[in-house]
Amino acid sequence: MQLSGSTRWWTVTLALTAVRAGLAAWVPLGDDEGYYWVWSRHLAAGYYEHPPLVAWLVAGSAHLFGVSLLAIRLPFVIAGTLCAVTLRALVRETTGDPRLAETSSLVAQVVPVFLGLGFLVIPDAPLLLFWLLACRAFWNMAHARGRGSSLLLGLALGGALLSKYVAALALVSAAGYALANRQRGLLRGFPAACGVAALVFAPVLGWNATHGWASFRYQFLTRHDAPGFDLVRLGMFLGSQWLYLSPLLFVFVAAAGLRVGPWKPGPGARGERFLWWLGAPTAAVFLATAAFTDFKPNWPAPAYLTLIPLSLLGLERWRARALRLATWIGRITVALAVTFALVPAIHLLHPIVRLPRGADPTADMRGWPRIADQVRRALADLGPGAEAGGPFIAAGRYALASRLEFYLPGHPTTVCLNPGRDAYDDWQRLDDLRGRDFVFVASDRFPTPPQRLVAVDSSWIFTRVRTSSEAQETFGVTIYQCRGFRPADPIARFGSPRGLGSIRAAATRAHAGRPPGACLVRVLPIVHAGTRPRRSPAGAGWEEPRHEEFTPRRAWSLFNAFTEVQKGGSPRFQMEGSLRLTKPFRRELQPN
Repeated sequence: MQLSGSTRWWTVTLALTAVRAGLAAWVPLGDDEGYYWVWSRHLAAGYYEHPPLVAWLVAGSAHLFGVSLLAIRLPFVIAGTLCAVTLRALVRETTGDPRLAETSSLVAQVVPVFLGLGFLVIPDAPLLLFWLLACRAFWNMAHARGRGSSLLLGLALGGALLSKYVAALALVSAAGYALANRQRGLLRGFPAACGVAALVFAPVLGWNATHGWASFRYQFLTRHDAPGFDLVRLGMFLGSQWLYLSPLLFVFVAAAGLRVGPWKPGPGARGERFLWWLGAPTAAVFLATAAFTDFKPNWPAPAYLTLIPLSLLGLERWRARALRLATWIGRITVALAVTFALVPAIHLLHPIVRLPRGADPTADMRGWPRIADQVRRALADLGPGAEAGGPFIAAGRYALASRLEFYLPGHPTTVCLNPGRDAYDDWQRLDDLRGRDFVFVASDRFPTPPQRLVAVDSSWIFTRVRTSSEAQETFGVTIYQCRGFRPADPIARFGSPRGLGSIRAAATRAHAGRPPGACLVRVLPIVHAGTRPRRSPAGAGWEEPRHEEFTPRRAWSLFNAFTEVQKGGSPRFQMEGSLRLTKPFRRELQPN
């Protein structure tokens, strides 16, 4: 029996949903994923780095299905499928071409960046869905399809803003389309849509207002500290997009954005112009941003949702001129997209190459259940302690603290002693822990020992845990036992210390002199710097190794640009390797 086009589309889409669900249950937890899961245990109307929707989704799923990899990722798997359905409907409505709509939706589902964003705990997943819903609502408003289009546009924009602040670019693109196509009447519906979006977004505005606008400060000011034009960084951005989209699709998307050759819309192609306006300006914004400040390669993803259909439409026009050549190029494009999406999974099952030290972004993914088991042993070895409450667990960065909390039995609250600002400052009260003993975890990536972050009576190394996997870089964790936690006096930041928590006065030299609230350590590097401690010039003291955003002119930089989607809330395709445990030993360290 021959299946209809729609039936084939649904069959493939559901199969891809099953694949993403399998990856969701199988791929180890990424550092940002763990961080967002911890957010879900401290529900709020806003967080330091992002709006709250990602935490709300995780909290709802965990409440229904418990805490597991699949449970916390399930909303994002569903969001990926809903994105495919919405993109198909949008392209069909704007171009009137059902075949193009189905092809665009299927191609988008196998593109590397969207495959990862389709199952990982990351704010981009709901952003993509609400972005597409806003596009559909605006198209319907432009063609007077339904009286509630302004309301739907406002709801979709509000949902997108609850996901990430960059959702405001969708409204800018919509206004650009209305003005460029002399449809100023469309702007009359914008005040109502913006009013609805503001109501949906009001909890985030309220949270920021009571927290010194901390999240806005971080996103738009402090995380882009000392921006300046950098041609190498711009090249890295283009290289990362080349890998995130796959090589040929990147070329065709760029051609669609530049409107060259067969990708130039005809005089009556209103739908094509609409798709272009809802994608190209956003891509241009992130291209310009990457030239002057740090970036993450997944940021332009919303722009590609509407540029991919245009790239395939231009390829279809090319077929009319050179049928055989265009057909083969189309097949190769899809094959490359699938291959580039599968490479990390293949590397997970069977390591392909041994990367240079510091170049494998999945190195710190291995062995967390065994690491958690050793932390549990260290905690039990400390005993109940003299202070009420007993010993607790701490780490120096959220990448460590969040995954310890996830993998430890019972998910005990883990303290983060990051000397910089993060969301932990909004709920943990360090002074309540004064005098208690604790277990502290450091890693090769963040090797700062506890006595350099906080005052303690004494501390010693309980054990070293080192993971290993064939043809892959090893990853080590150091577990300390500490007596007598003595936090520094809180320092108010952004106005109210009660609302914002505090920074630690015992900041390391690496963080000294930086403005409060700055993102002091980039925890999502594309290329890690060296991991050995170093000495500052002129005997300035010990510095924690800095993990630079980029290390220019390294042969493996582009590979890491591709695999960076596996960091930071993006896919971390990593097989848990074997784990070697050094013999437990104790070495007394100098008290602070």
